[in-house]
Amino acid sequence: TCGGFMSDISDGIIWAAGGSVPGLPLNPTPARVINLSLGGVSTCSHSMQEAVNFAVGRGAVVVAAAGNDAISASRTQPANCANVVVVGAGDRDGSRARYSNFGSLVDIMAPGGNTTGGETGGIMSTLNSGTSRPGAESYDYYQGTSMAAPHVAGTAAMLLAANPALTPGQVELILKETARPLPGTCAPHCGPGLLDAGAAMATAVPPFADVPFGIQFYDEMLWMAAEGISTGWTEVNGTTTYRPFQSVNRDAMAAFMYRLEGSPAYVPPKKSPFADVAVTNPFYKEIAWLNSRGISTGWREANGTFTYRPTTPVNRDAMAAFMYRYAGSPAYTAPRSPMFSDVPSSTQFYKEISWLASTGISTGWDNGTYRPVSPVARDAMAAFMKRFDDTFGQ
Repeated sequence: TCGGFMSDISDGIIWAAGGSVPGLPLNPTPARVINLSLGGVSTCSHSMQEAVNFAVGRGAVVVAAAGNDAISASRTQPANCANVVVVGAGDRDGSRARYSNFGSLVDIMAPGGNTTGGETGGIMSTLNSGTSRPGAESYDYYQGTSMAAPHVAGTAAMLLAANPALTPGQVELILKETARPLPGTCAPHCGPGLLDAGAAMATAVPPFADVPFGIQFYDEMLWMAAEGISTGWTEVNGTTTYRPFQSVNRDAMAAFMYRLEGSPAYVPPKKSPFADVAVTNPFYKEIAWLNSRGISTGWREANGTFTYRPTTPVNRDAMAAFMYRYAGSPAYTAPRSPMFSDVPSSTQFYKEISWLASTGISTGWDNGTYRPVSPVARDAMAAFMKRFDDTFGQ
């Protein structure tokens, strides 16, 4: 209230994160989240950037209001500093509030209020009547990106409470990736969308103990759990694991596809279509369903019976065939020139592999190979399933 300098704020950031400030004792409880509901039209000063870098280096998430001048956030400090989560304000309709700064630096939007039509359009905020020392506490309705930023800071705090191992960069990524589209409009830019605390929290504590945030195909494996396609394993210590690098066997693959279909009503035959799949097999229903759809006919053995080989790993060439048939064997003419250097046109399932690549479900490796006889790991299977659903799902 009595005024001050941005250098005071820089010192405050350093002290909050556990750093040393002359004349002050060390903070006994260093912050994991620092909210900066403040700013001014200026470039990011050297001292402010150094303070932010120090805090982030100590594991603190630094959240900054975008500013209330209806200009680019790139003109407002500390929003224009590196390593901060920049928050713009949305109104009650889910559009950018008329006062909120905008632009490419905005990382996420959150409710900031709009009191134009009355004070209750604002955000209930904490106040204090003191001018030079603490006074009486009270509440009132306010509007501004200073009201939006604490929504994000509070969500960041919940994320860290749920998973203290998260880094500031991971927290920011979770906030962005779980944001939902703005119900209204924003021009010219307001980041990836509106803060969704519930979706962020669901991501912070993954359902599988062996699928840490940031691992390849992380989103796809979480999607498998959310859709009920994979429930993983319950370990002796009570945790649930996904075993992402384990090969997918043909019995589990049948279960994945059956669940991807929505677990349709199906009564399997009393006699198994495969000599090596007893009706008591845990996945008998799913394997029989796969056969009934023509997705897998198994192998014809020398004695005239058919086998499914349920515990055999699924190779990448067979995976392409499964998905092509699951899609209904659509009309497709494979190119004369192979799409992958290790899949010549004489390869079994050449058509199916080419089709899979044409849909974008599998792009292979950067060196131009598909590796058709390599077993499919469970993490890659999640990616296949998610991309298939994105392409052909209802």
